[in-house]
Amino acid sequence: MIINKRLKKIADYVKHDDKVIDVGCDHAFLSIYLILEKKIDKALATDVHEGPLKIAKGNIKEYDLEDKVIAKLGDGLEPIDCDINTVIISGMGGITVASILNNKDKLNNVNKIIVSPNNEFYIVRKTLMDSGYYIKEEVIVKDKNKYYPIIVCEKGICSYSEDELTYGPILLKTKPLEFIEFYTFVRDTLLSYVNELNDEVKKEETFKEIKKLTNIVQ
Repeated sequence: MIINKRLKKIADYVKHDDKVIDVGCDHAFLSIYLILEKKIDKALATDVHEGPLKIAKGNIKEYDLEDKVIAKLGDGLEPIDCDINTVIISGMGGITVASILNNKDKLNNVNKIIVSPNNEFYIVRKTLMDSGYYIKEEVIVKDKNKYYPIIVCEKGICSYSEDELTYGPILLKTKPLEFIEFYTFVRDTLLSYVNELNDEVKKEETFKEIKKLTNIVQ
């Protein structure tokens, strides 16, 4: 089964003893791939919308995996049962991801969280930190000319600076090519309109951000 680069990279971080829930599974491609590749034995694929879940169930049936991938309608972490120890959330806005993770009662038995938000990376990292998880690994994947962080967390107390929450504590140290490309693009976008800002306070803040990004991508 062929899946996109983002999902493939997420799958790389899944271990055989992980008991996975794929929150907002869409068409369940990740769960199906994990089973076919023998990464895990079973998966729980959930979505809050009946339409995508119906398609997911059709895909699961097509691969004859109805006994291995359980598709369930549910909001966020609500479908989690005691057997789940790994949460995967990808393809959503950062505020939505953070709101899902704020359901801390459902995280009691969760040792690993893998998230790949579309935006608002700061609030996602801060929510993870506040929920008692530290960032073990993180990368940026370029998929169809868009850049997505993949953040792998495990239980543990940590304290990150504002810059680490914004750009990623590991990414700031390793600075992979995709990281440099993405934040160069962000800086150049700010440069393209900063002089047109009428609000002097906003203009000054934007120039400060441009300077910081320039230092980061050097």
